[in-house]
Amino acid sequence: MRNLIGLFLFFTINSWAMKPLPVVELTPELSKNLDFRVSFEVTNNGTVIFIAAPTDIDSCSYKRNFVEIINSKGEVVATTQTNASVSTGEVQIDGFISELTLDMRIGITYLCLPKSGKKGKIYLVNSIKKYLINTQQ
Repeated sequence: MRNLIGLFLFFTINSWAMKPLPVVELTPELSKNLDFRVSFEVTNNGTVIFIAAPTDIDSCSYKRNFVEIINSKGEVVATTQTNASVSTGEVQIDGFISELTLDMRIGITYLCLPKSGKKGKIYLVNSIKKYLINTQQ
């Protein structure tokens, strides 16, 4: 019986942990509302993106971010992931792409305590090229 309860708890905890988090498209307007600061530097050598993200959103804490480089076919050709390391009260994420045929996707994950009743979210800049165009309009 003890093993059966342990097995039940294992699957219950894992099923809760494995549910995908909702993804929220991080638009320029939403960035401002949530206190993300996004800036770009476009040079002859490529495009650099700087994101300063809050450590908490709606009582959920920053846990990790990922950066994916995407080719012209929409395929991911490189990925990096950084786990939480916040000491300054702000998360700083930088990315660089040098080729005009490449794009970049950046996701920032916030997790909530299970007892809070809230679900974490992934805030996603799906295309820095489109984001940059939208900030220029």
